[in-house]
Amino acid sequence: MENDFLYLFCMFFAANLLYVVLNTISKLVIAKTDNQHAAAFTTAITYGFYVLIIKQVADLAPTITITGTFITNLLGVYSSYWIMNKVNKKNDRLWKIEIYCPEPAKMFQLLEALNTQSISYKQNDDAFVTVYSYSHQDSKATKAAIKAAGEKVKYNVLEVGKTL
Repeated sequence: MENDFLYLFCMFFAANLLYVVLNTISKLVIAKTDNQHAAAFTTAITYGFYVLIIKQVADLAPTITITGTFITNLLGVYSSYWIMNKVNKKNDRLWKIEIYCPEPAKMFQLLEALNTQSISYKQNDDAFVTVYSYSHQDSKATKAAIKAAGEKVKYNVLEVGKTL
């Protein structure tokens, strides 16, 4: 009897954890993409899998299912975000960084730092520079160069390809 309970609990825990991961990924796919097919597919898998959870909950006490659900939600949501960041490469998108630097000496310092890091840029005039950052590393290096140039340097970041 105790082995049956342990088996049911382990199955419930594993299935519920998988459900939480699938559900969170489904919500992230829906929120971050305009792809109706991907949203429909992930939702269908998620709710199809939910039937298994409902079936198992019927055999366990409410205190066990509530505790198990709480723990699997904590673990599952963080796992889902980690998976989506690995799969989606969230930080490796094209970013347009527009920089305003009013002081010529600081602008020279900024451009030297960008050149040192091999970051391509386009100088629009004496006070404006546009950087196209293709990776998270480039963005971090650009931010460090901006910070090193001083407080008067202002910047604006846009994700290229985003629409309203």
